[in-house]
Amino acid sequence: MEIQETIERVAKNPASLGWFAIGVGLLFLAAAVFNWQWFFGGSSHNTDKIEGVSNVRGRGAARIKAGSGGIGLIVVGVILLLLL
Repeated sequence: MEIQETIERVAKNPASLGWFAIGVGLLFLAAAVFNWQWFFGGSSHNTDKIEGVSNVRGRGAARIKAGSGGIGLIVVGVILLLLL
């Protein structure tokens, strides 16, 4: 799918942005609650995903950041659904 097609689809159904934000927010929140290994990464010093935060500040801080970000995305998604 090209970028122009994506823009046209969102223009036809603007509420899809809200649902997308809610879905990603739920993913982040679930990863923080269930402490998913694939989301936070292992013990290596790779800075991919949120693993960089996990290595620098500890896994607890990374889970708090992911959970907060997830809640923020859910709120933004709900606001988008209400406004659009």
